[in-house]
Amino acid sequence: MKRFSGKVVAIILCLVLVMTLVAACGSSDTAASAKESAKEEKGVAEKETITLRISGGQPESAPMVEYTTNYFCDEVAKQVAENTDYEIEWMKGWAGSMVKLGEALEGIESGIVDIGITVIPLEPAKLKIWNMFYYMPFASYDSTVGIPIVMDMIEKYPELTEVFDDYNTMFVGLAHTEPYGMFSSYEITSVNDLDGEKVGAAGANLTWVEGSGAASVQSPLPEMYTSIQTGVYKVGIQPASMAINVQGHEVAPYIVDGFSSIPCDLLIMNKDSFAKLPKEVQDIIVSVGKTYTATEPQFVMDSYAACRARAIEEGATVHTLTQEEKVEWANAIPNSVGKIIAELEEMGYPAAEMADYYYSELEKVGVQQARKWEY
Repeated sequence: MKRFSGKVVAIILCLVLVMTLVAACGSSDTAASAKESAKEEKGVAEKETITLRISGGQPESAPMVEYTTNYFCDEVAKQVAENTDYEIEWMKGWAGSMVKLGEALEGIESGIVDIGITVIPLEPAKLKIWNMFYYMPFASYDSTVGIPIVMDMIEKYPELTEVFDDYNTMFVGLAHTEPYGMFSSYEITSVNDLDGEKVGAAGANLTWVEGSGAASVQSPLPEMYTSIQTGVYKVGIQPASMAINVQGHEVAPYIVDGFSSIPCDLLIMNKDSFAKLPKEVQDIIVSVGKTYTATEPQFVMDSYAACRARAIEEGATVHTLTQEEKVEWANAIPNSVGKIIAELEEMGYPAAEMADYYYSELEKVGVQQARKWEY
């Protein structure tokens, strides 16, 4: 047999080596492709992460913050992950870690945070149309009754959401408070018991004690405990669950129950931040915002029932105003409803029509008003 020359052997060996490498690469590509296909079939294909900053000045123990975190944030993240090629990473900064209480609207407007909770009574000038509800004492005790009416009003009166255009923000959702409570270091059963005392509250709900002989003190919730403890004032008006969660009933063990639950906190988003989002993510945020608004009231009422029971168990005395006591109280104070309606009408808002709608819809579901307000 003839021997192959050294050159021929070398060529054959090179060809074998090349064919082996080609086969290996093809096998590797096929395996990688199969692996990617398997990942896609399982829905674990790599997604683009969108980071959103959400904040507010309220503590994490506040019911609306708890629901915003555990429902809104979680539900948006879930729906985005399941239905889009993106995933949401939330950067949460509650209790003033990103924006302080009373400064959320400004912080969201400027883009310090992308989305957050602004407290209506802490923005009496910029959100005056929303503060209208604070001038309506005893309107609706149960937030599950009041919120459907307010949701209808949002659709019926675009002025309620157009106000945010002035601050580079947009409406996403609304949080109702649980019923407000009056916390005091002494027993109160009537509006007459306030004569000569100081009452602290965050904003327009101080109108609830006008004409009672009490002096009003502007004071947000975080100041209530120390203010009552040190004698700055003896009476504080705050959302009841929030006040109980910060142990307000330790220094103010007498609680008057029966005031309104009110549209209190607005979930709003920076317009520029929203515009940068993919359309499918925008749609999810808007959709979840609506269900958040519709379902949050039941959560806060359940939270209130639990907090109220705990406060009583820990020694608090709760006096629930009767309808007769509400009537006496409402008739003892100035016409706060007429005052705010006149101011809003002068600003160009259809405030009288809005108030008529709100009160008439409450009456349709059986909510008896304490006074026929004139406006």
